[in-house]
Amino acid sequence: MSMDDDEFPQWQYMGGKKKNRWARYDHYTNGELESAYQAGDSGVEIEIEDWMYTVDLRALTQRNTENGTIRRVRRLEKAEREP
Repeated sequence: MSMDDDEFPQWQYMGGKKKNRWARYDHYTNGELESAYQAGDSGVEIEIEDWMYTVDLRALTQRNTENGTIRRVRRLEKAEREP
């Protein structure tokens, strides 16, 4: 999916390298998440830096399939984003 970051919703996860802060998914992963969301899927598997995650699009959580770590995720429309 090709998308302009300014025109499409932005997916973010809580934590990562910046604890207790929202971090953006990369452009490709953002597209995967948005495509699954638009298709009405309940979840999607993604890979980030050799780690596999299952994202529950209804509960808005991301679970590391290897160690079970769960993080919150969110979807922001353009109007909801911080400047």
